[in-house]
Amino acid sequence: MRNRRPPVSASPQPVPETAARLFAQGRFAELEARARVRLKHDPQDSTAWKALGAALSGQGRRDEAVKAKQRAVDLCPDDAEAHGNLGNEFSALGLHAQAVSSYEAAQRLEPRSLPRWTQLGDMLAHAGRQGDAIRAWRQVAAQWPDNAGVWTKLGNALRDAGRIPEAEAPFRRALAIDPAFVAAANGLAITLHELGRLVESRRVFEQALSLAPDNAAVHSNLGNLQKNTGDLAGAQASYRRALSLQPDFMPAHHNLLLVLNYDPQQSLAACLAAAREFGLAAARKAGPALSTGVPSAAGVERPLRVGFVSGDLRQHPVGYFLEGWLAHCDPRQVELLAYPATPVADATTARLKPCFARWTPVYALSDEGAARAIAADAVDVLIDLSGHTEYNRLGIFAWHPAPVQVSWLGYFATTGLREMDAVLADPVVCPEHPPDQAAGDVGAADAGAEFTEAVWRLPRTRLCFSPPAEAPPVSPLPALKDGCITFGSFQGMAKITPPTLDAWARILAAVPGARLRLQNNQLGDPATAAAFAGTLQAHGIPPGRVQMHGKASRAGYLAAHTDVDLLLDTFPFPGGTTTCEALWMGVPTVTLAGTRMLSRQGAGLLSAAGLADWVAQDAAHYVALACAKAANVEGLAVMRAGLRQRLPATPLFDGAAFARDFQHCLLERCKAMRMPSARSES
Repeated sequence: MRNRRPPVSASPQPVPETAARLFAQGRFAELEARARVRLKHDPQDSTAWKALGAALSGQGRRDEAVKAKQRAVDLCPDDAEAHGNLGNEFSALGLHAQAVSSYEAAQRLEPRSLPRWTQLGDMLAHAGRQGDAIRAWRQVAAQWPDNAGVWTKLGNALRDAGRIPEAEAPFRRALAIDPAFVAAANGLAITLHELGRLVESRRVFEQALSLAPDNAAVHSNLGNLQKNTGDLAGAQASYRRALSLQPDFMPAHHNLLLVLNYDPQQSLAACLAAAREFGLAAARKAGPALSTGVPSAAGVERPLRVGFVSGDLRQHPVGYFLEGWLAHCDPRQVELLAYPATPVADATTARLKPCFARWTPVYALSDEGAARAIAADAVDVLIDLSGHTEYNRLGIFAWHPAPVQVSWLGYFATTGLREMDAVLADPVVCPEHPPDQAAGDVGAADAGAEFTEAVWRLPRTRLCFSPPAEAPPVSPLPALKDGCITFGSFQGMAKITPPTLDAWARILAAVPGARLRLQNNQLGDPATAAAFAGTLQAHGIPPGRVQMHGKASRAGYLAAHTDVDLLLDTFPFPGGTTTCEALWMGVPTVTLAGTRMLSRQGAGLLSAAGLADWVAQDAAHYVALACAKAANVEGLAVMRAGLRQRLPATPLFDGAAFARDFQHCLLERCKAMRMPSARSES
């Protein structure tokens, strides 16, 4: 530490070197005592205030630390280190604007200091100011053009801002400077993956692992690529390798649990065991529960306060399944609060935001910080909308900031968290008396054995979809002009499992002249498409009867339904958003109902849309049902012409009815917990 003020004679021994040593050794109480002795002798000593601030921060006494560090800044406003220290404390408290202001002050005082620029650039990105972060890192790169770390930071900032094509060049520049810089190789591989250049991406991941074979993050990211190209076994091996290297690496836990849902060979017992392992790991990282009981006034003296935690309050399936009903909630019964977990915002975000009484971003807060903020809001029911998908914040729920915590919408299996009280389902996806085990769905069990959470059933459907504004008019049935049936699938490669391909082969063999139109992001990569053609051939599907298409905009993807007569669902992981969007385009889906909530999601959606007769009970029925529906061309044409007009009155699209069901379920469940009626709200 530096002291810009001359020491007072006869004061206790100055502390800079001692303070640094004590801080490094974690001897924070001793450092505090020494700093206070010095300040008692000289209250104007800025170095002692800095030492005191560091000691208080090390002990987690953040508010006191801010005051001490602010005092150091006041005494020496030209001390860049003091400003940086204060920025660190603001950052830890989640006070992003104040942190940026402090870091900007430090950077202005030391414009040629890379650490000062790094503090500022990192904080701008952390605060969700991606554009400012990019501009800052470009300035840094201009000053330090030979620093691989700087170019990597710029690449990460561009990628986080969604400017994926621009991110490639900075990562390549970093590797040109330092070919062994693993962070740059990892960033480049992720970028290539997102650009759909899958073979290149794998090559760079392998390069990164040759440099750092024990890097858990690289193994986990490689697993994501393997999953998305349909290599489920390889993905699981990569995630497990990451966890063997770093057992508390939560992204690998999330990724492993997600990929297990795709694999038809995984038993329910194996999935539950892995989920419970995650739950234990999350509990170890959290502290004591922040909430213990249900506020008595909730739903009685005041509206039930319901919070939603999600990184997907935007153009995303989660956003599409919220928009159609949120505005119909009765504010006299429920007060809605949003806790967005990413800074990404778009037109859908703008439409969702007015539905919430409060909008409190948590993306820049630690799990503990976010949990404490939620607890301070006195949320009664906290709902997770992500499960183990990207941008999830299940770590917040491990702190138990709300009396009642519920998993819903964005995930279709157990979270594994013992702190998660319930999962929202419906009678179709989680029937009271489960059906017999279906083909491709290993480990049938009752709903109680499927989850670590209790099962709360909404009366008609667990999901309500909002029609896509980008949807073009419904087209005539293509079979009428083509003279043959075109089956379709818009599912990603991870969902197209061997049992699914076997069923598709039998359908195509039974329907003369039929074609199969496939479209997903991965098929835009020529090498991946060529490899998949070989996979089709191996399953008895002639590639000549298959059309493969790559990524498209949402509007383009919706327009592609013009070429499809009916969809063939995947199993054990069926479509969700794609099924709903296809219905709006007049295209029904043949689905196979499995025995778990996940594998019955297609059945739930179609039943809620009034199309239960499109649900098969096993693989043989799936093949027979697809063939029968394809044979009734006239019936398909009639359905296509009238489906969009019928859907708004069905539970799947009736937002007002869903809102009533949703809020009634939460209110009744909370009342059933026997909240004390006399206790006042804290």
